[in-house]
Amino acid sequence: MAVQLSYRSVAGLTVANGPPQAGAANGFESPQGNIRTFQYSSDGSRLAWIGPEGVRIVNAASGEVVRDITNKTIMEIGFSPKGTFISTWERYQKPATDDGPPHRNLIVWEVATGRQCSSFTSKVLQSNWDVKWTEDERYFARLVTGEIQFYDTRVPVGAAEEAPGTNGATANPVAFRLKLDNASDFAIAPVAYNPAVAVFVPEKKGQPGSVKIFSLTAAVSNPNPAPLASKTFFKAEKAQFIWNGVGTAVLVLTQTEVASGNVNYYGDSALYYLSTNGKYDARVTLGDDGPIHDVHWHPNSGEFAVTSGRMPSQTTLFNPSCEPVFSFPRSHRNYLRYSPTGRLICIAGFGNLAGDMDFWDRRTLRKVATVHAPNSTFAAWSPDGRYLLTATLTPRLRVDNGYRVWHYTGVVVDKRDVNEMYQIGWRPDPTLGRWQDANNRELSPAPKGVEEANGESGAQTNGNGTAAASPAKPVRPAGKYIPPGARDRDASSAGVLYGRREEGGLPGLAGLEQHLERNAGGGSKEVPGYSRDGRDNRDNRDNRQGQGQGRRGGYQAQGGQSRDGRGGSTQGGRQGNRNNQPPPPSAPAPVNGSGSDASVVPPMPAPQHEVKDPAVAEAEKKIRTVQKKLKEISDLKAKMAAGQKLELTQISKMEKEADFLLEVESLTAGMKKLASSFN
Repeated sequence: MAVQLSYRSVAGLTVANGPPQAGAANGFESPQGNIRTFQYSSDGSRLAWIGPEGVRIVNAASGEVVRDITNKTIMEIGFSPKGTFISTWERYQKPATDDGPPHRNLIVWEVATGRQCSSFTSKVLQSNWDVKWTEDERYFARLVTGEIQFYDTRVPVGAAEEAPGTNGATANPVAFRLKLDNASDFAIAPVAYNPAVAVFVPEKKGQPGSVKIFSLTAAVSNPNPAPLASKTFFKAEKAQFIWNGVGTAVLVLTQTEVASGNVNYYGDSALYYLSTNGKYDARVTLGDDGPIHDVHWHPNSGEFAVTSGRMPSQTTLFNPSCEPVFSFPRSHRNYLRYSPTGRLICIAGFGNLAGDMDFWDRRTLRKVATVHAPNSTFAAWSPDGRYLLTATLTPRLRVDNGYRVWHYTGVVVDKRDVNEMYQIGWRPDPTLGRWQDANNRELSPAPKGVEEANGESGAQTNGNGTAAASPAKPVRPAGKYIPPGARDRDASSAGVLYGRREEGGLPGLAGLEQHLERNAGGGSKEVPGYSRDGRDNRDNRDNRQGQGQGRRGGYQAQGGQSRDGRGGSTQGGRQGNRNNQPPPPSAPAPVNGSGSDASVVPPMPAPQHEVKDPAVAEAEKKIRTVQKKLKEISDLKAKMAAGQKLELTQISKMEKEADFLLEVESLTAGMKKLASSFN
């Protein structure tokens, strides 16, 4: 069965089938025009989007319209876990009078009936604007000053208080409260039975920050229950909660805006593990200092992975005791995701990194494939755990917008170029991706892929040899370079001038000048950028330097009058050199193809330089640029050692020293290869 995905662009919203039957989804009429955002419910049953007239909610499988909410000012939406309720946020408007009721701009709707369950005032749109739900949708909660308020969705409409200000919206009474001073964030465990609630209090005025875990059942009857587990720590201004799938443990990623001593640009970060039974908590010990880039739980909830450290970063697997189980080779990566089945792990480098992605088999801990997805700003596994979606979105990048779907063997199985694409996502499907089944079967072979623009549809490497990707098309060897002015010559003439040395061609400018001497007046074109007069002027400068003459004055060659009155030498002047020594004897060649009384000119000695391959010259230029940056980093290190305080941008530059060294090494190797092929 094909999985489903949707994407939003300047043209509207498009619902499509993913592999293996990629294409337009049947039964969906794609809305056109300005679509502000879209969202699937967590169970994948419903799809909603904000259009010009308001919110439309449809059945995600059939496309049938379930509910319309007509309100042109709605800007954000959010589903409950099962899609039974939907939250909307609209821009806050001041009351018409000073004593008027506040505008209730955050509304919770019941999708089936269209009734407004509750409404609240939320003046500022923040990342945590939405209410948070228990998995069974019985309660939802929101954070206010000093407490978390829980609301019961089973309260009938008649028991709710009238809430004027938003078309008769109602505000259900608070079912119970969980009080905790200075709390700034919280998260409910994703389980239906007796869920726990983790609450974060940031560091403030020298007091340490903390995370506390409470039982929701205990909080129903007591607003100040004893915590099940708690952990205090410093250097924690904000926190992110990562619950495991069964709700028995939570990882807390703490961060500060500025690092201690300005040692890096990302601020200080730390990772803590807390179990809900209160029997174990610990700080996760990582290999070295540096930012924590990504954290993710295995679907079986018995393992988690962390990517951390300065580039090249380290990715490590940990057990529930926070003991390292396996460390992957260091590489430039900042993205980490287990597949929904848990059989595969994708470790990638996006954002300011090159876009390389490694697929690893978790069972054997062997690499399956490495692929290159440059300029990717979004990545997500398909619900069946077979494909990874990468996309380039606006406004992060306004060029090359579109998406690619990769099989885990590194084969591109679907691709679309989309003009101004803003958002993309898979339709969730909890019935797919069972981790219990995935570990009992072998990895499938690589499917047939679509051809990429560069002729490659397969992975760069294959670690286990069982899923070989489609081979890339053979690259036609590059021919020898011939300047535009010489491309209409006959093959033998061009070969003499610009042929490779092993093919008998004369190297560089020496062969060019000898060829011009032999063929002067023969009707051939002058090579662009090469002037006979320029060569004569060079000879004049050499002769003047040898005889002590200045730049000005009527210098005349020994063998005759200067050429066309510009001081250029004829035969005698051309034979002189900087040491005033006669040139070695050589066979004279007739000028203009005649043996009359024209001057006999011997061939010019070969100059000290040769024509370089343009690619080699470009590589040398890049190497000089990177070496200049390394010199600046060396100077910054000296300043730091002397005790000078550096700016954040300077510290960020110092952190890139390893990348610059690798770049110099790569450019040098490539330049040597180009030079050997050119010679």
